[in-house]
Amino acid sequence: MNNSGDKLGRKKLLTWGAAAMAIALLALALIFSIGKFNMLMNILIMVGVLAHTAFYELSWGGGAWVIMSEVFPTSIRGRAQSLCSLTMFLASYFVSQGFPMMLSGIGASWTFVIFAIFCLIMMWFAAKVLPETNGKTLEEIQADFKK
Repeated sequence: MNNSGDKLGRKKLLTWGAAAMAIALLALALIFSIGKFNMLMNILIMVGVLAHTAFYELSWGGGAWVIMSEVFPTSIRGRAQSLCSLTMFLASYFVSQGFPMMLSGIGASWTFVIFAIFCLIMMWFAAKVLPETNGKTLEEIQADFKK
């Protein structure tokens, strides 16, 4: 039996996941730009952070690893997956190291706007560049790339 990600398709899942993450980040940017912190604003911040995290985990958190395991030809799959894994771990490192510096340097609103822009780029990439791999064999995916 297929899970919900397989019914929706990987491409749509990543596209809509990135869009939802961007919306959550833009909402956080708006909340921080208002700057009047009280119990309601604190709850809205928590909801925004949790929404972004949930959308990430439901889409890109696992989806990028699935796509990575499907799109490379067998002859280079091991090396390509190693490079992709390294790239993803380095990106996570730079985000975790850069986020506090961005917060103190440019403030929360602009920090969240910049990350939202990256999510919009991810959305475009998923919609326009990534192939749909759901329900296809590895051979069919490779044939699609050769077209």
